[in-house]
Amino acid sequence: MSLARTRHSLLAAALVVAASAQAGTLLDQDFDDVGALPAAGWLFTNANPDPAYLLDWFQGNPDVFAAHGGADGSYVASTWGAAAAGAPLHNWLITPEFSTATAGIVTFWLRGAADPGTLDTVNVGFSSGSGAPAAFVLGDAITATGQWTEVSVSFAAGAAGSTGRFAIEQSGSDDLASYVGIDSLSIQTRAVGVVPEPANALLLAAGLLGLAAWRRRTAR
Repeated sequence: MSLARTRHSLLAAALVVAASAQAGTLLDQDFDDVGALPAAGWLFTNANPDPAYLLDWFQGNPDVFAAHGGADGSYVASTWGAAAAGAPLHNWLITPEFSTATAGIVTFWLRGAADPGTLDTVNVGFSSGSGAPAAFVLGDAITATGQWTEVSVSFAAGAAGSTGRFAIEQSGSDDLASYVGIDSLSIQTRAVGVVPEPANALLLAAGLLGLAAWRRRTAR
């Protein structure tokens, strides 16, 4: 092997090692104990203006459906009771702050009750670290089906020291909603040079974010 080819091979190997070293876990949540989330920096914000309907996200009910993983009730859920009859749903589940100095990806599993005549939807997006609902830039609504479905949303790197939050908003109309669950949410940094799969793109306008993409995969 020539010296030039040897140097090229060593450089390629070094780049692979460096990229792998920069990938890591920022957050990993299986929702075994939803009641413990606020102490860990999670925010529950029901933006419904009617104080009589401020039901937050709660521990999953295994009698409706079982969790994607772990114990049957180890997921977080929201229901039509988060808003008054005929009102729009704005029930927010917001992660703790995490670093956005490196690009990364958020993944979670989504499921709805899929009762006849109902439509359960969520919107997802990022803020520049604020926990206020108005600070989040959201993508199009995602419909929850009667099967656990994986949703992935990528985010671009921001400046050094930048942070962000990720939010899932139960959306849609109270009249159509039934029950929606979220399980196994993780936030991973993306190795340098690894490009996410091309998919439906969400252009998020927040300063720390560039092009984000989401994709879905249904569990068999």
